[in-house]
Formats: sequence, structure tokens, C-alpha cells
Amino acid sequence: MRPVTGGTSEVLLGGALVLPLISDRLDGLALASFATGLLGLFAKTRGLGKEGSIRRRQLGTVMAKDVWLFGIGVGSLADALRRSRR
Repeated sequence: MRPVTGGTSEVLLGGALVLPLISDRLDGLALASFATGLLGLFAKTRGLGKEGSIRRRQLGTVMAKDVWLFGIGVGSLADALRRSRR
């Protein structure tokens, strides 16, 4: 059995976000988890950051979308939890 690649998981996650088959809570959790993995990859990859600093080089700005993905996932999860408490 072949492992699921990043592109495949992105397409599957995007489909899950569009289709109303999965709850908002699970969608938010999946998106935040996926973005966390991407941000971890970003933090570990040499050459994207300046040595001894949290600031990123020009190559690293491409990865900024992952911060947005994480924020959207956490926001969706928080909204779903807030609605379930009512």
C-alpha cells in the first residue's frame, strides 16, 4: 500500500471541507492539524529562515499561507464548539 502524499491529502481535505458530509468540528480539526504539519515542516527546513532569527527569507514567504490555514482551522473548530454549547 502506497503512503498518501501531501498533494493527495490536500485534495482529500479540500473535498471534505466543501462537502457537507463531515461535521464542522472535524473539518476544523483536520485543517488545523494539516496546517500544523506544514508549519512544522517550514520550521525544520533549512534555508527558509535567517540564522538565529525567527524572521524568514524571501523563499519562506511562500509558506505564509499555512499560517492562514491554521487560523481558519482553529476558527472553524472554535465556532463549531461554540455552537454545540448552545
